[in-house]
Amino acid sequence: IIPTQTPTNTATNTATSTNTATNTATYTNTATNTATYTSTNTATNTATSTATATPTTTCPNGYSGSGSINCSPLPCTLGNVIENSKTFCEGKTGDKCEYICNKGFTSFGEHICQSNSIFSGGSCQDITNPILLNSTIKSTNKFKNNF
Repeated sequence: IIPTQTPTNTATNTATSTNTATNTATYTNTATNTATYTSTNTATNTATSTATATPTTTCPNGYSGSGSINCSPLPCTLGNVIENSKTFCEGKTGDKCEYICNKGFTSFGEHICQSNSIFSGGSCQDITNPILLNSTIKSTNKFKNNF
C-alpha cells in the first residue's frame, strides 16, 4: 500500500537590527568661525531564516500509520464467525478467511476482511435449500448438454 504524503512546511525567521550614531560638533566663535564635525554611524543587520518540510502520511481506509511513511493493515474485529460454521476468522484488511461449513451446509462466496474492519462475503448455505438445489441441477444439466 502506497500512502499519500502531504508536506507540512514550518518557517522560522529572525531579524536583528542595531543602529548606533555618534555625532560630535565643536564650535569656536571668535572673529573667525571654526566648525568641526565628527559623525560615526554603525549599522549591524542580521537575518536568519530556517525552513523545514515534514511529510505527513494519509493512509487509505483499512490501514493505519499516521505520521510515518508506512501504512499497516488494520485487523478485522467483526464478522469473524459465519453462521453454520465453527471457523473463527482472523486477519487484517484484504485477508481471506478459509472457512469450513458444518455438515449439511456448503460454502458460498469468499469471506474477506474489508477496509471497515469487518469480514464479509462468505456464507454457509443449507444443501437442502430448494433454490440452491435447483441452481445446481440447472448447472449440471448445462454441462451435460455441452458434451
